[in-house]
Amino acid sequence: MRKKAVIAGIGAFVVVQLVILAGYAVILLRTELATGSSSSQKLTPFLEFGRTVDKWASAFYKGLVPEQTLPAYRLEIDPDQWGRMMQSLPAADAAFNEELAPWVPTTFAAEDAVWDAHVRVHGESPAHFIWPKKSFDVQFARGKPFHGSQ
Repeated sequence: MRKKAVIAGIGAFVVVQLVILAGYAVILLRTELATGSSSSQKLTPFLEFGRTVDKWASAFYKGLVPEQTLPAYRLEIDPDQWGRMMQSLPAADAAFNEELAPWVPTTFAAEDAVWDAHVRVHGESPAHFIWPKKSFDVQFARGKPFHGSQ
């Protein structure tokens, strides 16, 4: 009986240690993704473990299913204006001030309609615009708002 209790205690200790390690791996993974850091080469096995745990844990999430699909929008920006926007992005170690980002003309298409608009880069950190999902501030003409947005 005593032998089984000791083995069960060691097993529980190992499980707790794995859960703590998984938590650290997920936190490190999220930090690496948020900063766009290049130190991940040294941590690749640990980060892969974090990705695996994160995906596995996400499988248990049973949130609400959306009632409809998200609408699709399209921004068409002239290549010269795109270059102007990209030049306004800071270096990786510099602070990003979105107030200094230029507004450039664009065409915003959605719901079988087209609006003239202006866009600029939006972000909270220098690495924000490097992420796969780009963020923009969109400004519509005064007389032609999109769903009430100016």
